[in-house]
Amino acid sequence: MTDEQRGRALRLRRPDCVECLFPHGAHSWRLPRVVVGKTKVGGIDLNKARMRWVVEALIALCVSSSEARGFTASHLARQVRLLSNQAESEYGPRRATYDLKKLRAKNIVQRIGQTRRYESSASGLRAMVALVVLRNKAIKALVSRRSTPAQIARPTKSKTHR
Repeated sequence: MTDEQRGRALRLRRPDCVECLFPHGAHSWRLPRVVVGKTKVGGIDLNKARMRWVVEALIALCVSSSEARGFTASHLARQVRLLSNQAESEYGPRRATYDLKKLRAKNIVQRIGQTRRYESSASGLRAMVALVVLRNKAIKALVSRRSTPAQIARPTKSKTHR
């Protein structure tokens, strides 16, 4: 290990050395914000139940033959309500529109022309399916195995008397 590498490794251990992580002073607060239209949108967090339902509803809408011309925010809201057993007041087209904006910012879905209909890109659909399968099959299985207490072999007392 050279002196330069050793110095960089020591700086990275310090919590106050944020500038070491970003090359050429490109700090995280200077990164561009994602804006769709005039709305700043947040990220997609699949740890939240709402976004999981949205992604699963999108997959269902994209693969169903009845939605060959795309889907609207109302279609998405109806599908999410079916998956989550929510009332229309809890998840309506307005929230679905915001969720679609978040997915548009990540290039997972796109608008069809100047209409109010959306469609998923091929790569976006693959990414959504991969994330859902990975979360539901692999990660849940690993977490469930990890959370069960391991059988600890304890020595048994012998019943022989001295």
